[in-house]
Amino acid sequence: MISIDMNLVWNLINILVLFLVLKHFLFKPVLGIMEKREKLIQSRMEKAGQAKEEAEALKSQYQESIRNAREDSRKILDEARENGKAEYERIVNEANEKAGKIISQAQKTAASDTERAKKDMESEIAALAMAAAAKIMGENQDTADSRAYQQFLNTKGE
Repeated sequence: MISIDMNLVWNLINILVLFLVLKHFLFKPVLGIMEKREKLIQSRMEKAGQAKEEAEALKSQYQESIRNAREDSRKILDEARENGKAEYERIVNEANEKAGKIISQAQKTAASDTERAKKDMESEIAALAMAAAAKIMGENQDTADSRAYQQFLNTKGE
């Protein structure tokens, strides 16, 4: 049979007391520290997850802002091109109008100069004709000039 020795009982009691002492002074504090550490790690993981989500949200916001800025710059460039083209066409049309006016004015000036030159030549021709007629007729040049000039004007007016 099994004999239970007193040493065995004391050993069991010592082990039991040692276990209780260790449990109270070692295992509980160590488990408490481990639980605190686990909670700390868990909270840091949650904070890291939140920070990651915020970073993703900011990243998408920045990407949207960049996309909007690019669209705005593209619109501004398109508007500038359109405005430049309209301004170019306006300037070209204005230059064409001014050139047309200058050409028209030059034609009018040339026509009036031609008309003035014709009148001057008519006066010269009339004066020469009167002088020649006066010499041929032998009359007084002043009365002959005025008569010939009046006659010339009368025939020219018809």
